[in-house]
Amino acid sequence: MNAKRGLCLLAVVLLLFSALILSGCTTEPEGVVGVPEGEDARGDYFSDEGRVVIYIPILNTYDEPKEIVVEFQVFTEEENHYSETKVIRAPERSDEEYSKEIFIPEEETAVDFKAEIIVSEDEVKIIETEGESSDGEAFVNVTIVNTNFDPKEVVVEFQVVTEYGGVESEIVHITLAENSMDEYSQKLYIDSTPKEYHAEIIG
Repeated sequence: MNAKRGLCLLAVVLLLFSALILSGCTTEPEGVVGVPEGEDARGDYFSDEGRVVIYIPILNTYDEPKEIVVEFQVFTEEENHYSETKVIRAPERSDEEYSKEIFIPEEETAVDFKAEIIVSEDEVKIIETEGESSDGEAFVNVTIVNTNFDPKEVVVEFQVVTEYGGVESEIVHITLAENSMDEYSQKLYIDSTPKEYHAEIIG
């Protein structure tokens, strides 16, 4: 009797274990947009034109299109580097190669190429911050990317650090258009020479 009970218990355990294994096998893998494993950027250098074309493969495993931003870079023998950004919309379930053309000074020689995703799918990110000043006013200029397929509300803190350690800041609410890469500027009043410009998404 005990042997039969033990065999029944073992059979139940085996059935549960098999169900768990099958459940794991049929679970859909999480979506991803990225460079396929083992792949890397490559480039063609046309020295007579000072032109470089950089290529990068992008894989999208989602069932819908996704948008990302890729930075393409070329490094020269003269220890300089040049870069360009490109918004890429990868179709659903795709594995395609994308390219970007970059021009470098004709007296320089391209020796290395790089491309990387700097803004992922469904993300909001500041990719560039610059500043300028004139007559007691400073302007903080930012480039903000929204790779979502719908508008996004963000709160951005613009900041200027002056030469004596003072900090002037302004908080601004911004509505980002869907699938956008736009520039925004904020004016701040300062009482000394600006040293650094910053911007951060705080909400």
